[in-house]
Amino acid sequence: MTKKIFSLFLAGVLMFSSLIVHAESNPNSINNVKDNMLRIGFDQQLISDLPDSEILKYKDAKLVSRSEEYYKVDSTVEVDKNTLEEKVISTVKTKISEQEALKNAKEENAKSIQRKADSLMRNNSLVSTYGFGDGYNSNQTYVVSATLKLEVWATYVSGNTYSLSSRFEWLSYPAENNVEDLFAISNDTKATKIQNTYYFIAKYDQYLMDIYGGSTLLSSNVTIDETTAPFKEEITGTGFKYTVPSKVTPKSSQDWYEKKALRGYMSYSLFVPSTSGLSYGVLGSYGHESSYVSIPAPSVSVSFPAGISIQPNYPSIASKVTTASVYANFYVN
Repeated sequence: MTKKIFSLFLAGVLMFSSLIVHAESNPNSINNVKDNMLRIGFDQQLISDLPDSEILKYKDAKLVSRSEEYYKVDSTVEVDKNTLEEKVISTVKTKISEQEALKNAKEENAKSIQRKADSLMRNNSLVSTYGFGDGYNSNQTYVVSATLKLEVWATYVSGNTYSLSSRFEWLSYPAENNVEDLFAISNDTKATKIQNTYYFIAKYDQYLMDIYGGSTLLSSNVTIDETTAPFKEEITGTGFKYTVPSKVTPKSSQDWYEKKALRGYMSYSLFVPSTSGLSYGVLGSYGHESSYVSIPAPSVSVSFPAGISIQPNYPSIASKVTTASVYANFYVN
């Protein structure tokens, strides 16, 4: 009896071990797909942001093209000296290098903390006590220099199917809060979008900050919006819209909640004719507002190679949108 029980136990162990080995060697397992994403150049942050259903699209993916651009968005902010309410009065966009973007983001993030600390202490008569500078002056305007990273890529999936994806990340938070921003991908007419393959998600991380420079992560991967229904869809482009959340939420006289690492991702599949030697273009674009405007879908155009644009019959909207773009192309062998 003892030998029989032992034999059954051993058989169970071997069967369980076999199941583990099979799961680990299964090319369809989610961990193997994540490993493939890392191999073809995607970072862990992006993988953490995506649900399993989107990750599995990269099961057999091979990267065929990738590009990135960096933009500095300088917003001039005016502060009401009575209410201390901040208002963006003008915005200027400039394409910059990666090195400039990282440097600019680091400097602006430090200034942002200083401005908020000065503001809190001013309201509590603590500026002179703690020796902080007068960086937040309600009688003057100041500039928030936010930095945007925008990238687009194409991956080969199988057969004649390719996946187009784009991602944005604000390396330092934009001055505009509660505005509707637009995010889109477009492709040239030599290839065809595959319907009902769209996906979009926007996220941020939230921290507890204090006037002494302390920063504590409270929650990561907070979802702002997630959808498979495009805000705007055209023959050569698909766009999504989301609301930029407020950066600062007051907590007390000496600390506050702050949202950071505002980012988003979108994708759709593409059917590419099996004609070798042809080049196919992909454009990722991001429209950022300087004030809150509810943009109706008919007024927005998402096309290749223009990207996001506002139709001429809405000049008041067009003057308020700052558009950034990044281009990539890939070849079918």
